[in-house]
Amino acid sequence: MAKACALERANQDRDENHESTWASLDDLQRHLVELFADKPTAKPFSTEVRKRLAKAMGLNAIESVTIQYALRRLAEKTVVAKSARNFYVFESDAFERWVKTMAAVPRAKSLTRKK
Repeated sequence: MAKACALERANQDRDENHESTWASLDDLQRHLVELFADKPTAKPFSTEVRKRLAKAMGLNAIESVTIQYALRRLAEKTVVAKSARNFYVFESDAFERWVKTMAAVPRAKSLTRKK
């Protein structure tokens, strides 16, 4: 059974075009996706996270409304959605795995670590 599940996951990962999805995201959306891949319980509207996002993007600040718009666009693209527990979750487990392994998750770690 475990082998069958692993094979199915590998097939999903191969069949879905994650590079295309990634390419369709703007810089803020990519940072948010990486953030949620690294820390699913991250609070994107917190002052701390907004400061880290701004710094990672070379900006002085990011307003909450900008984050809200980026999250709405991610939901429209069926990348992430807000769960009933108020966490942002990936719509596709395969894309989440891809982000964790193939995208620049080390960049996101700087968003979730306290300095």
